[in-house]
Amino acid sequence: MQKYKVYIGKRPIKLISPTEILEAVREVEKKGNYDLAHRIMQTCSQIFRYAVATGKATRDITTDLTGALKPAKSKHLPHLKESELPAFLKKLNRYDKDFGGKPITKLAFQLLVLTFLRSGEIRGGKWKEIDFEKAQWKIPADRMKVKEPHIVPLSKQSIKILEQIKKLSGDSYGGLIFPSQNNPQKTLSENTFLRAIEVMGYKGKTVGHGFRSTASTILDLPQLLVPIRA
Repeated sequence: MQKYKVYIGKRPIKLISPTEILEAVREVEKKGNYDLAHRIMQTCSQIFRYAVATGKATRDITTDLTGALKPAKSKHLPHLKESELPAFLKKLNRYDKDFGGKPITKLAFQLLVLTFLRSGEIRGGKWKEIDFEKAQWKIPADRMKVKEPHIVPLSKQSIKILEQIKKLSGDSYGGLIFPSQNNPQKTLSENTFLRAIEVMGYKGKTVGHGFRSTASTILDLPQLLVPIRA
């Protein structure tokens, strides 16, 4: 286990300075653990915000350190280009007919592409999170990676898919939208999407999470801006 030189110890949180926080986190950064250093800084921020809420500190001092750390190394997941998406979607639409896949897997994957959610968030979905009238999917904080509740607007296509899924999985099995066929008390396997990708001939070209990257690329704001004439 790596050891670091700087320790804040058990001092009252209101007496800790931004410089001390930075020195402590820099010990991690010096080891080349840039991602970990950023996560530690985020955790420090959460601790300070909690201290403010409980009257043990006056403000989150980590905001003074914005930009002080070296950028975290981004990990680029394999994902499809915009030009590759139509052919993939055509195959996905016939996944159950041409590739022998299960209809529920096809519908789950279609919902993944439409909502830009992580595969785990899709697989762990429950019917009580779906508001058909407002066309919203309200995902609670404990199911989100950032531990914050998330409201997903649902397109007409997404609503139609959910209605089809409801006919297949219904409201039973603990209210899961995608219960496992082997064990209805559990969700679909985490390998469900990877297996579908492999069967359709896209192994190594994309992963379940990759469709978030595809969506991010297509919806990149600068590409959507249109000059406004006076």
